[in-house]
Amino acid sequence: MEHKLKAIEHRELNDDQVSVLYRCCDDPTTDSWCTVHLSLSATEIEAVFEHHKGKIALQHENKLRFRAGSHPVNQHTGDSTLIL
Repeated sequence: MEHKLKAIEHRELNDDQVSVLYRCCDDPTTDSWCTVHLSLSATEIEAVFEHHKGKIALQHENKLRFRAGSHPVNQHTGDSTLIL
């Protein structure tokens, strides 16, 4: 399944940080905030946001697999073998 992430809200915090609320596939159960400090470079900020979006997509995929009775995907290997 292709996961579509979008920023649905953002906040500028009073301590030189910004937070973005991401949602995957229009499913509110996937809502997740990502907060970064503005002292990072634009490249670093983008990398943090991209990593967070990847994590949300993986968690959503695993949630869907679990509901369907399948094994979750290992975030490090991409393997779906269940390890007990």
